[in-house]
Amino acid sequence: MLLKLNITRRFKSDAGRVRWKACGQLNYSVTSTKTENLRRLNAGSLASMKKPELKYLLSIELKDGQLPEDPEDCSIFVEANIGLEDEEGSDIFSFHVVTPKAIQQDTPRWGRGLLIVDRFSWETVETSIKKLLRHCNGDDWEEIASEINKRMHWEFDNYKEHEG
Repeated sequence: MLLKLNITRRFKSDAGRVRWKACGQLNYSVTSTKTENLRRLNAGSLASMKKPELKYLLSIELKDGQLPEDPEDCSIFVEANIGLEDEEGSDIFSFHVVTPKAIQQDTPRWGRGLLIVDRFSWETVETSIKKLLRHCNGDDWEEIASEINKRMHWEFDNYKEHEG
């Protein structure tokens, strides 16, 4: 038996309404194993979607690979250069990596643009960004960047081209 599944993505229209957009179809054979079907799903029509990639990280507060004085009590400003997989170029997304001890000393505080970790390490920051990026796929860069911008601060957030 063969099932045809339509794959859709949720997005917001210009009017702010939630809409669903078709982005492919998956043929699913009931006689196939679960692993075979997952492999087909990953290699199928979803593979045509664009994927973000972390190009590099930097912090003006720390030199390459350096750790803060107290990795369990810190707030470090970080910039992540993120672009499309297999393409040159990237945009800057900024955020603070903070520990619970640092948050307790700096209240009240908003949440967007914060990565909260028990202990600062570059490995944890990189792993956390890559995990976030796995959930930020889309048909074009604007769609992907908007998803990333929900957690970090995109350099082009609220950017409007000059009309003149």
